[in-house]
Amino acid sequence: LYPERKGLGIELSRRRIQAGEEVRERLNLPNVTLVCADLFTAPIPQADTYFLYFPTGPVLDRILSELVKKNHPGRLVVIESHGDLLPRLRKEKFLREAGRVPLTTSRPHPEAFIFALVPHAELS
Repeated sequence: LYPERKGLGIELSRRRIQAGEEVRERLNLPNVTLVCADLFTAPIPQADTYFLYFPTGPVLDRILSELVKKNHPGRLVVIESHGDLLPRLRKEKFLREAGRVPLTTSRPHPEAFIFALVPHAELS
């Protein structure tokens, strides 16, 4: 829908990358790149919007640490999978809940959550 925008997916599972590549090709999405990498060590690029699906433990801690270092306004869209993610994100001072989007598939929570990434200068 937005050919001027770029999408980057980082996924540890090669099987998921292969499935994603099939969808990317079928939908003719030349502006999407899928990378097989470990988010515990992979570079996290500067972006306007980040999407998290089911990061936990040290990987989640590392992602949040990298996002706060970027000190860049943007959005974080998350899908709650097991009940631990939203309480953890709500503890972060650099994240402010900014909206919700209804999901069409069954999940523990029926909405995706949008958080604003707040630059250091705007934190109080």
